[in-house]
Amino acid sequence: MRGFLPIIIGDLISRRARIKEIIKEKKDIMLEARSESLKLLANAFYGYLGFFGARWYSIECARSVTAYGRYYINRVIEDAEKNEFKVIYSDTDSVFLNLGKKTEEDALKFVEKINETLPGIMELEYENFYPCGIFVSAKEGHYGAKKKYALLGKDGNIKITGFETVRRNWSFIAKQAQEMSSGIGT
Repeated sequence: MRGFLPIIIGDLISRRARIKEIIKEKKDIMLEARSESLKLLANAFYGYLGFFGARWYSIECARSVTAYGRYYINRVIEDAEKNEFKVIYSDTDSVFLNLGKKTEEDALKFVEKINETLPGIMELEYENFYPCGIFVSAKEGHYGAKKKYALLGKDGNIKITGFETVRRNWSFIAKQAQEMSSGIGT
């Protein structure tokens, strides 16, 4: 018998998956907002489980969420390297690969192969093919800063994550200065 929280979280995730399928067929700003809301709610359960004042507080459950995430993202990285992809960036929920001599079709097949091995409703999503991009380096070390990149999709759209131009907690002038100096958003 499944518990209360797994039922609720499973419902949020499956509802979001259905909405994302609809969005693939027809872009709809309201459905995109609903998809992001469902994602936010599902992710909030992790924080809720780790909050000591929560009614269903369970630090063990919160830690297991991150442990499973690390385990599976590391497995994807290992499998990617075994399949001769070069990992250029990864974080808690994403991996970016340099295809080298491989094709986009090879990448799609790799994602299908990975998804066959993942448990339950867990799924690696192939988001897009990005011919070029910028990954900002961290202040220390030789790895990229977490969730700070700009990518140019094969469709010509730019995906920006972590830069001041898309952050809500930065001033308008900081956003404008970054857009003007980098060409992002023009």
